[in-house]
Amino acid sequence: MSEPETASRPRRLAPFCLGLFGIVLPLAALIWELRTGASAEQYLDPIPTPWHALLILSVPMTSALALVAGRLPGAMLFPARVLVGLALTVASLYALAYAPIAPFAAVMVLFGIGALPLAPLLSVLALLIARSRFLARARELGRSPTPLAGVLGVLVGLGAPVALGMATYATTAAMAMAHHKDPEKAQRGMELLRRVGSASVLRGLCETQAPSVDLGQWFRRGSRDWTQATARESYYRLTGRPWYADPRPTSGWISRPRPRTWAEAGFRDWDPAQGSERVGPRLDDLSLVDSRLDARADGPSSTVYWEWTLAFENTGWLQREARMVLALPPGGVVSRLTLWVDGEEREAAFAGHSQVRQAYEAVVVRQRDPVLATVAGPDRVLVQCFPVQPTSRADTEPVAPMQIRVGITAPIVPLDLARGRAAFPTIAEHNFDLGQVAHHLWVESSAEAIRWPGGVVASPEGRPGEFVARGTLAAESLVSGLEPLLLSRDAATDPIVSRPLDGGAFIRQTWRRLSDDPTPRLTVVVDGSATLAPFGTAIRDALVGLPSSIPLDVWFAGDRALRLGREGLGALGQAERFVGGQDSAPALEAALDALPLDEPGAVLWIHGPQAVLLTGTAGIVQNFERRQRPLRLVTLSTSSYPNELAHGLYGASSIAKLGVFETVPRFGDLEQDLWSALDRLRGEPYWQAERLRLTQPEHLLAQPGSSHVTRLWAAEEIERLARSSDAHERERAVELAASHQLVTSVSGAVVLETAAQYEAADLEPVSADSVPTVPEPGEWALIALAVLVVGGVLLRERPRQRIAT
Repeated sequence: MSEPETASRPRRLAPFCLGLFGIVLPLAALIWELRTGASAEQYLDPIPTPWHALLILSVPMTSALALVAGRLPGAMLFPARVLVGLALTVASLYALAYAPIAPFAAVMVLFGIGALPLAPLLSVLALLIARSRFLARARELGRSPTPLAGVLGVLVGLGAPVALGMATYATTAAMAMAHHKDPEKAQRGMELLRRVGSASVLRGLCETQAPSVDLGQWFRRGSRDWTQATARESYYRLTGRPWYADPRPTSGWISRPRPRTWAEAGFRDWDPAQGSERVGPRLDDLSLVDSRLDARADGPSSTVYWEWTLAFENTGWLQREARMVLALPPGGVVSRLTLWVDGEEREAAFAGHSQVRQAYEAVVVRQRDPVLATVAGPDRVLVQCFPVQPTSRADTEPVAPMQIRVGITAPIVPLDLARGRAAFPTIAEHNFDLGQVAHHLWVESSAEAIRWPGGVVASPEGRPGEFVARGTLAAESLVSGLEPLLLSRDAATDPIVSRPLDGGAFIRQTWRRLSDDPTPRLTVVVDGSATLAPFGTAIRDALVGLPSSIPLDVWFAGDRALRLGREGLGALGQAERFVGGQDSAPALEAALDALPLDEPGAVLWIHGPQAVLLTGTAGIVQNFERRQRPLRLVTLSTSSYPNELAHGLYGASSIAKLGVFETVPRFGDLEQDLWSALDRLRGEPYWQAERLRLTQPEHLLAQPGSSHVTRLWAAEEIERLARSSDAHERERAVELAASHQLVTSVSGAVVLETAAQYEAADLEPVSADSVPTVPEPGEWALIALAVLVVGGVLLRERPRQRIAT
């Protein structure tokens, strides 16, 4: 082979390399990422903004220009060399970012995949060829190339990614500093995070390990000192909100198509919380498509029974688990759980908490149809159902939404002699989209309503002496909360007697006006998180209104525990003091340490949501255990979202046995609920239901009442037995919960699909005849007729006996 032919071979390969590595491969990588977001989900988001896409496009633009370098006029050489400097810098930075996975990508090329992560590195080779072609053209024209053009391109190539990634770099750098082992440095890092941190960047890092593009993150990637857990903690510390409470951020300019295959959906949309005991992130393809809320209020019994029927639809490719935490009405308990399987209603089995969860998890693994309800805190129940079948995989027949029903028994709490309040259940947390689905409400009541919620009107369809209301509630109304139903009540109906559900004695209920001894010492701990800023003035005014005869100590849980005392209450009205998300544990510990161990009293803790447990509960629990006199811990939450510190204290076995943990019932307005709590602490009378199991035949003379009274009695008795240190008492609590079909702190409910699954889990579903119901309007005539027939028989046989039905 002659020497000219050997020298011309690289020149013939140059256009091929420019076309393949400098144009085709970069464009293919860019289009693939725009379409799938594969790198953004799993490793690194290379195009978080349109400006990043333009920077990447500089590579194929430069390569295309280099293909015609031999025809460029002299005036075009300077901008061409600026462009090649820019493109070469951008490609080098992306190659550096993908360097940790480049070896794996190189191996995968042998199997026909993996070329896209290598695109930046191969583009560098193409751009070096482009640079040499521009220099050769300059020599042909007799021009002396100067380094100014290249330097200018490099500066632009370095400066643009730095400027575009500044928010990510500043946020991750401050986050890393905020988690330094040195407390002083960590505090300075948290202050820096609140000044320069981006909530959008942190929210994105809460669900993916892939940061957006920035130079600092690239250089630190090999020794990254943050994790997904620290990102979630930092998001709470920055905003005061749980990360899952806010929607997943989007770049706002890329509209990616929905997954078209199971593999593509699994790659992008895996649910990390599936089967766990937490709600987890919102799922874009899971939504609530139907909701109806039926209720029966019994005025004489002061009870209300809610049945909430919900249907979920999955428009994706993967099977989904719908999860939500229901906030129950104060004193409420779940007393029914139903799942529709192939159009048929299936009732739940009630058993111990661990037994029903094991049964649920075993069936989830097999991808069958279970639904589970377990307690998630005071007046909180976690409901999860799986699988919500995907509609995108349906070939011929349409997939029906997954439909469940949750029954809730709750008291109507007297407001005074003539009025009672019935609070609505609400959705405190959810991993599905609420959309614009309206909640269809139907309420039947034997007590006249004084106030219905907006959108609900009275209906003339009720029986004589009955009141009916119907209407629709907005999608967010049962999330943000509604004012309770205000119903008339007749104090003359007390006491009432309810029939037993387990073959035992009757239950008598009497509402009494009671009062506690005034607390000899009141300590108030106020959460300093940003979510409490709107309530600071109301809290200050309520505490200022307390009589000076009550010793009052006030602590503020900010970045440091601050003792305000009575004289420092004015600080609570300063909204700027409430910053980010705070940890109340240090302030609670400091407040407890300041209280003498041999003096009784009460600690009122006013708090918002706390998404993560930051310092633990050991010190607080130890203080309560070592006290010589009992000390009440009363918690008042300003949010429906959970507080992990409160949940940890509620679940501490020693505190449960002491019975010192109390929650303030929430009926909507914080100021009114706070005043009610303070009134009770200073000895003002309040309404309390007394439910007792009768040992004498007093039920023959008492007013008959609803069986829901028995369920409320059983719920109280179960919690009393659960606090016992005696194992037999706790076993009795589980048995009582199963026999009365209740979801409590020691029990749960699960619906399985087949009899074999129940047998494998050693469970038995309850009979459809034993569950509470809300009768449909058309059934009232049959019920009335049945009551008349049975009543006539009873009157002939036992004229004096009046048994509750």
